[in-house]
Amino acid sequence: VVSITPTNSCVSGTAFSISVVKSVPPTPTALTSTGTNICGFTQSAFALTGVKDTFRTNTISGATGYLFETPNGSLVQQLNDTTIAVVFPDTLTVSTSSPKYIKVYSLSSCDTSLAKSISLTRTVVAAPTAITITALQTNVCGARKYRYTAPSLPTGALGYVWSFEGSLFIGSGTIDSGNVNSRVLTVTYTSNAASAAGDSVRLLYTTGCGNSASKAAKLSNTALNVPAAPTAITITAIQTNVCGARRYRYSAPVLPIATTTAGAASGYVWSIIGALGTPTIDSGSLTSRTFTATFMSNAAAGVGDSVRVLYTSGCGNSLRKASKLSNTALGVPAAPASVTIQTVSDACGARVYRYIAPVLPAATTTVGAATGYLWTSPTGTVGSTFTLDSGNTGGRIIRYKYASNAAATIDSI
Repeated sequence: VVSITPTNSCVSGTAFSISVVKSVPPTPTALTSTGTNICGFTQSAFALTGVKDTFRTNTISGATGYLFETPNGSLVQQLNDTTIAVVFPDTLTVSTSSPKYIKVYSLSSCDTSLAKSISLTRTVVAAPTAITITALQTNVCGARKYRYTAPSLPTGALGYVWSFEGSLFIGSGTIDSGNVNSRVLTVTYTSNAASAAGDSVRLLYTTGCGNSASKAAKLSNTALNVPAAPTAITITAIQTNVCGARRYRYSAPVLPIATTTAGAASGYVWSIIGALGTPTIDSGSLTSRTFTATFMSNAAAGVGDSVRVLYTSGCGNSLRKASKLSNTALGVPAAPASVTIQTVSDACGARVYRYIAPVLPAATTTVGAATGYLWTSPTGTVGSTFTLDSGNTGGRIIRYKYASNAAATIDSI
């Protein structure tokens, strides 16, 4: 209060008083923001998004300015009298025991108003809700492909981080599209095994306040097996009655295609075992679907004489299919049925006889064809006096001359 009293040299007048009041500016009535969760506006978040948290207050009558108060370490940009943009330090903590605020005050030439404030939060987004696994190619041995898809980024999340655990990925997985920070990535596995305990894919979100908890899903790889053994071997006899050159054809089924549980067959491997010996492959090969083999042996197939075939594949070799060889015995021709003897000359001391064998017999299913003759020299008292008169021991007809004039008894040819 200010008082004035008039006076002169004689008397004092009545005092006049006036009250002086110091007026505090009104408190701002509004304070709005882009968001109150600092995780979207930390320094690390700003490095990725370029977005700052904006705070705006209302204009107050009588105020000459506004004062904003931010947590220590914040980077503040004054946009205008009533608006600021803020980037928060990554290390800023918010808790019940240590709350953080943005405050604004009205200013005047006389005083500063009370504060209008907004409480800040620090809330990391929850873990991803799901991982979608899509099988793209599961029946190609050594090249099985799966796609992994994350949900869209929720508010407050800045990116993705994928990881894989277990021997299946570590030993055989290759990322061939996308990467560990993309929403979708595709992995090709060289392993044909099924996923086991511990084989998993994990996903988390990155935020301005650190990473979210992770979501895990077991890998969905199923086993891709080798093809089943060939179902049959077809054995075709081509030439069975030629001694020392008996030919057989061996054929396998068409290569099976891939199924949901077994890889496609890619080739064949044949083998022939047993006592008949190793035949000569004269058409095809031991890796073709069909081949022809010639056996020198004329014996019948015995126990253990077999032909075997398996399929090859990128998943490994199938089990073998075995079939007993179908070779039957091929015997020697029967003895000549008869020998025709003709007298050529009956002169004393020079008796000549002609000997004629039957025509060579042809081959049958069980006997090989005769290919020639073999005469033995005459024996006995009379036979021992022979000399060869014409022909030879390998011909069909031969003539012998005998010096003896005696009759034959146990003599033979």
